[in-house]
Amino acid sequence: MRKDYLYHLIAGFLISGITGIFIQGLIVFIPALIAAFAKEFIWDKWMRRGIFEWKDIYFTCWGGAVATLIIKSITVIIAI
Repeated sequence: MRKDYLYHLIAGFLISGITGIFIQGLIVFIPALIAAFAKEFIWDKWMRRGIFEWKDIYFTCWGGAVATLIIKSITVIIAI
C-alpha cells in the first residue's frame, strides 16, 4: 500500500471517529465521505494543488467505514 493511501485511510478513520464522539448512528460516515470528495475535487482537481485520484477517495471512505463500524459495535456492546 502506498504511504498516501495509508494517510487517507487514517484521515477517514479520524474524521469519522471524532464525529462519532458528538453524533451517534451510521451518519458518522458522512463527514469522511464529504471530506474525501472535497479534498480530491476542490484541492487536487480545481485548485491543482495535488493529483486527483479516485483511490484516495476510496481509502478515505474505507477509513470512515471502519471507524463507523467500530463506533457502532461499541455502542451495541455498551447497550447490552
